[in-house]
Parts: sequence; structure tokens; C-alpha cells
Amino acid sequence: MKLPKYWIVILAMIFSIGPNLLIMSGFMQIQAIIQNSFGSSSYSTMDISIISNIAFAVFIPLGPVLSRKFGIRLSFYSSQVISALTFIISAISSNTFVLAFSRSIEGALTGTQLMVLVPLLFIEYPAERRNRVLGILLSILFGSVSIGAILGSLSQEYDSWRWLFIACALSAIIAVIVGKGLPKHAFPVPTQSNNNTPKIGHRERFDALGLIVLFLLGIFTAITLSNILPYGFRSPSVIMPACLTIVLFINFLIVELNVSKPLVNFRLIRSFRSILGAIIAIGSNLLMLVAMSGLGYWMRVVSQFDANAMPSVYFGLVISVALAAILAASFFDRIGGGPLFVLGCMCMILASYRLTILGENTTLYQLQIWLIIFACGVGLNFVVGLVTCALGGPLGQIPRTITVVQFLRVLFYSAIAPIAQWFLNWDTSVNQSVDSAKISLSNPIAVASYNQIVQHFISQGSPATIANKLTMNLVVNQVHRDAALSATHHIFLISFVGSLVLLILAWIIVFMGKGLPISQQRHHN
Repeated sequence: MKLPKYWIVILAMIFSIGPNLLIMSGFMQIQAIIQNSFGSSSYSTMDISIISNIAFAVFIPLGPVLSRKFGIRLSFYSSQVISALTFIISAISSNTFVLAFSRSIEGALTGTQLMVLVPLLFIEYPAERRNRVLGILLSILFGSVSIGAILGSLSQEYDSWRWLFIACALSAIIAVIVGKGLPKHAFPVPTQSNNNTPKIGHRERFDALGLIVLFLLGIFTAITLSNILPYGFRSPSVIMPACLTIVLFINFLIVELNVSKPLVNFRLIRSFRSILGAIIAIGSNLLMLVAMSGLGYWMRVVSQFDANAMPSVYFGLVISVALAAILAASFFDRIGGGPLFVLGCMCMILASYRLTILGENTTLYQLQIWLIIFACGVGLNFVVGLVTCALGGPLGQIPRTITVVQFLRVLFYSAIAPIAQWFLNWDTSVNQSVDSAKISLSNPIAVASYNQIVQHFISQGSPATIANKLTMNLVVNQVHRDAALSATHHIFLISFVGSLVLLILAWIIVFMGKGLPISQQRHHN
């Protein structure tokens, strides 16, 4: 029995896009054991993550170009064969340079396939049931991230990380087998008007200038982000490349808005509905990473949970993906994107507010509940925002519209992790300085508490000098944990405020009306 074409596309996405998203998510958990394995610094492993994410973003616009040049099947085959080799190289790598090189190739290859397979899934899926694509996309994209977090925490528990890359290499090999059913040639991307259709024999001019600016943007973005953690925002090593990055991004926008065949066609997102959908989709995704950074910091520094507790916490992400997929697929065509946005934002607001008052004694069960609610809202907003943006633009250009959103999402996503980590470290140090100043010999309450703890250790049989050392260590650790707890509260507050802003935008979409349904769109050739 021959599989339907859309099932082949789904399987191709699972085994080709899924592994890199899995590694991107799991890498946050395995950084520490990679550092121990290589004897490297925490900055070097963060650099690996930054470089691979930037490569992913930069190569997203090149996927449709390569597929039109060489055909979908050939470009897919090539990318998966190379991916399998690079995953094996990652698994046997002995230093951060080799791992960074292989991870950057893996990210770039995944970028080339993402915006070929996602639009192809929309086109191949039966039009009358196309609402199910929302749930499928959410399950693949966010499901891979969720599974990556679980497997990464398992790797951390067992102090082993190389098996993750071996599993991804096997997945790439399976993708090669599945890819036999993909179409040989790229699907056409029609223009809005027949007058814009190139004549036979006419060769479209490639956006070479846009490509050059795009690569420069990726290079300086990576340099900026790599310098944030070791040097801080006020360092010239960050300020100078950051300014160049902003200038290059503005230049890239100008170039792409003024060429006839841009790599990233920003002109497609010009309706108000499309703009709002893109902002909510991207913003929700970024707030998820902000919250996850704060949650990981809290679990690592404040609560000091055992590593074997991490998988059970992250398992909540799988549940949230399932809930969001069902809601998106079931109700988008019935009630439109607006009410779903409101529901998603309310989930984010409720969960992030609760996380702002997170305490040291919060249980794993409570953490799971709020993580499920928050991630469900984010997943719902992301996939509904992506489709709302696409349907708000020219219907014949849906693949290129989605490319714009995904490029911006991954580019900004790459920046959030190091910035959030820097903020947590900086805020913790500031809070610790303030709290330490309150603990001094001139503070009678602090002195009394200190002496009480010393007497407790002495009563347990410790000599006075040892009792003083133990008390000092206990006080210093507690001050650090209190400072870290305040830092996590502040970053969750950022997530809370951001969610409120997205809720306002969601209500604007509600007042704009239901919008176009996805299931009734015709197959565009």
C-alpha cells in the first residue's frame, strides 16, 4: 500500500527537521557534561549553540532557492547524507572546534529543508482537512523541542551525551529512505499577477547582494552574542559588533524591499493582520525561551533539584504540545485565530504570573502544571500566528510568507538564550551585592542570627573555628540562592509583561473578525 504524499512529507519532516530541533533544545541541558568532557569553559559551549542557531536562521531563505535549482528530492538527499556524517562527527568529536563546525553544518542543512517541507505539507495535504496541518506542524516542531529537553536531561542524569548525536545520525539515514517519495522538482511559487511571470528562456536575477548582507549579518550577530556572557553589554567587544549587526539588519531590510526577487520577501507581510500574526507567533516563541531560561536557572541554582527530577518536569512539555495541537486543529476554522490567540495569551499570563512568585519549596508537581499551561499557550500562539500571517498575505505566496516569519523567529530566538543567561547572572550579582550589604556587624539582627547558627553548630560538637566557617558558608550560599531567586522572579516578570502586550494584540485580531479558514484554501499551482 502506497503512502499518501502528505504522509511522506510528514515523515520527512520528523526525521530531518526533528533531530536538529531536538539537539538545539537538549544542548541546553548537556552543556555542562560537554564542558567536563572537553575540559572547556562554559562560554565555548554557549558559542557552539549560538553558531548553530545562527547558521539555522541564515540558511532558511536559501532552502527554496536550492530546491528550485536542484529539485526537492536531490537537495533533500544531499542534506540528509551530509547531516548523517556531521552528526557522526559530532558524536566522536574531541574538542569544541570540531563540535562547533559540525553543529553549524547541521543547523545550516536543517535551515535549507525547513521552508521547503513546511509549505510542501500545506500544498500536499487535502484541502478539506488542511486544518489538521496546524496540529501536525505543532507536534513536529514543538514536539521535537520537548523531546530534546527530556533526552537532554536524561543525558545530564547519566553523564553521557554522544548517544544523542548517534540517534540523530540514524534519524537522518531514515530520512534518506523516506525521501524517495518526495517530488523530484520544486513546487512552483506563483506570483500575484500573470504580468510578473517571467517569459520562457528568461533567467531570474539572483539576489546576490542580499545573500552577502545576510551572511555578514549572521557573522556579526554570532560575534555579538558570543561576547555578551564573558564581557557584558557595556564592553566595546559587544557594543561595536552590536551596532554593526543593527546596521546590517537595516541594510538587509532595505535591500530585500528593493530587489525584484528577494531571498526574504518582507513585502509579503504588509497587511495589518499578517503583521499582528507574525508578532504574536515570534513574540510567544521568544517569551517561551525567556521563561525556560529562568526555569532552568531556578532548578539549577535555587531549588538544586537532582538531575533525575528534570525529565519528569520537561515531560509536561509533551502534554502541552498535544493540548495545543488539538485546540489549533479543532477550532481555527470554526472561530478564527483571534479567540485562540486570547486563550494562548491568557495561559501565558496565568503561568508567568504564578512563576513570578516561585519559591524555594515549590514542588515538582506544581512546576509541571505551570509549565504545561505556559507551553500550551506558546504552542497555540505560534502555530496560529504563523498561519494567520500566511493567510493575511497573498494566497499564492504562502510559502514565501512563512519563510519570512521563520527566518525572523529563528534569528531572534538565537539571541535570546545568551541575553537571558547574561541577565540572570548580572541580576543575581546585583541582588547578591545588595543583600550582602545588609549582613554586616553593624546590623544587630544579622549578628544575632549569625551567632545563633554558630551556637547551633557548637552544640552539635563542632569546634568554634569550624562552626564559624560552616556558618559563613551557609550564609553565603543562602544569600546567593536568595539573589538567584529574585533574578528568576524578574525574568518571569518580563515574560508576564510581554504576555500582556501580546494579549492586547490578540484582542485587536478578535475585533478584526474571523479571517480566512485554512481548510477551504485551494491547491495553488
